[in-house]
Amino acid sequence: MKVWLLYPDREWESRSPYAKKEDIIKDLNFHIIFKMMSREDEYFYPVASQVMMKPLLTRRDIEYRQEMMKDATKNSETFMEIYSIATSAMKTIEKYNETYDRRKGDLNSGAMVTELLNFVSFLVKQLNKLAYIIDETKGEYTSEAMKSFCERFADEYGNEKMKKIVNEMYHLDYWTAGGKLTISGNCGCGMKIDKLEVNKIHRNKRRKAARPLNVLEKVNIMLKSNTFALELEEEKEDARQLEKIAIGHILKVYDGFIKELKIFFEQLRFQMAFYASCASFYKRLDKIGLMMSVPTFATEGNGTFIGLYELTYAIYIQKAPVVNGLRMTDKRLLFVTGANQGGKSTFLRSIGVAQVLFQAGMLVPAEIFSGKIYDNIFTHFTRREDSAMNSGRLEEELKRMRGIIDLVTPNSLILLNESFASTTEKEGTIIMSGVVKALSEYGCSMYIVTHLYELARQIFAENLPYVQFLSAERRNDGKRTYKMVPRQPGYTSYGLDLYEEVLGKITDVITPEEYEAVNVND
Repeated sequence: MKVWLLYPDREWESRSPYAKKEDIIKDLNFHIIFKMMSREDEYFYPVASQVMMKPLLTRRDIEYRQEMMKDATKNSETFMEIYSIATSAMKTIEKYNETYDRRKGDLNSGAMVTELLNFVSFLVKQLNKLAYIIDETKGEYTSEAMKSFCERFADEYGNEKMKKIVNEMYHLDYWTAGGKLTISGNCGCGMKIDKLEVNKIHRNKRRKAARPLNVLEKVNIMLKSNTFALELEEEKEDARQLEKIAIGHILKVYDGFIKELKIFFEQLRFQMAFYASCASFYKRLDKIGLMMSVPTFATEGNGTFIGLYELTYAIYIQKAPVVNGLRMTDKRLLFVTGANQGGKSTFLRSIGVAQVLFQAGMLVPAEIFSGKIYDNIFTHFTRREDSAMNSGRLEEELKRMRGIIDLVTPNSLILLNESFASTTEKEGTIIMSGVVKALSEYGCSMYIVTHLYELARQIFAENLPYVQFLSAERRNDGKRTYKMVPRQPGYTSYGLDLYEEVLGKITDVITPEEYEAVNVND
């Protein structure tokens, strides 16, 4: 049976994630989100990381998952219960499959069938539990995903099919406890039995034994009601072989059913785990007081963000942080400059996190978020030099940038945070200027946080219609508001504010305002 809860027309598969998903997770601090989503169950962590790092690329897929997310939030306990049933089934299936080779060589065929009966009986019970939950709650779902799932489940595992399976198990149970097995076949090449079929399993009305019976015990039972006896050891061995063939046929009949259920419960567990983890995640965010909303689709340009905040930082501080807004309806290149420690990097992360959540079909940390669907998202954040680096910081940054350029498409989003700050401003400007111009002409959307003043001034002087400039706001007293405001690139990042905060006030130096006035006059 097709589960199809993550997509409207296919099951989950791990192919085609973000090209640089490890960079996205590291640069945007997604491990914080994954950890919070997996507090209920450790299995949620790998599920969340896989699903969220594989973007949805069509409006149809995003809306399909958004509708399902509403059902998950409203019916969180039911979804968790369905996940638990699928998890229990999968653990039992995995345990049964682990001992498959041992069972194949087991001479006690009665024990093999008993084990099969117990296993299939457990799976049927799990299906019955699932059927009961679906029947009780099907009227509460509004999403296409859950409605279709309930209908498919009723068709695939309805009462008639379950009755047939239970009836077959009932007959097999009689046989292992002393009933008789009637088989037929043709004589094939080399006088070997060919086209063997199990015709009937005769019930033993005086059922006494609860334990499995071996071959010789079954032969003794058959002697009481048949006209010949197997006296020679060769004949008894032939009977054993014949019975093993019959048992193999019986086990093969159930192989398809078991494989079908393995695929079904495996997909159900994975897909339900994602929605159950999201529902739990939203509840935790609500307790903190963090607002999440359903994003919409931008009708033009790169969209509009109102009341946007950085989710991973909010989780870290356990309260709502400063929010920002941005309209990029006719823009695709954004420069953010301004004061050190003014919230520029946090602002850039807020955009990246929200975009990834949007393309995962999830709620986003904003009052209003209308976004564009990108083919891929790339991040290039400055990093501290550590022992894992086999080269200098500049070389490492250049290699990461080359990796992005090799994979980028015109419909990609690229987030650059203090890129090439590891070299001089002159060299950094030359490198970044070439990268920015080439990628912007290619059609990419780029959001850039930089302290490279010369670079920002050059781009600003060109007066390109698709470029927007923001600056981290700083009041006259040096206080940072962590708000991004429209403003042309400044001449300073107000590093003296931090100097004075740490080392004390200094005198007899030119102020930032005086420095700016001098450069303007020049």
